[in-house]
Amino acid sequence: MFEILGAIQLAPFQSLAIRSHQLGPGIGGYRPKQLFALLSQVEQAKGHLLVSTACRCHGVITGLKRL
Repeated sequence: MFEILGAIQLAPFQSLAIRSHQLGPGIGGYRPKQLFALLSQVEQAKGHLLVSTACRCHGVITGLKRL
């Protein structure tokens, strides 16, 4: 799912994705390094963004617009 969401090409959006990892049964999370890398990508981006989080089986997409 992570690869699918990260590969979305839908003009005028730029797609950014972060992978979540299972921390326990029913609990997912992110490594701090991943969050800081995503923050850096968002700070450098302009215009419309699709920010996705996903594991192997499901994901969430949020649409944003940088001004």
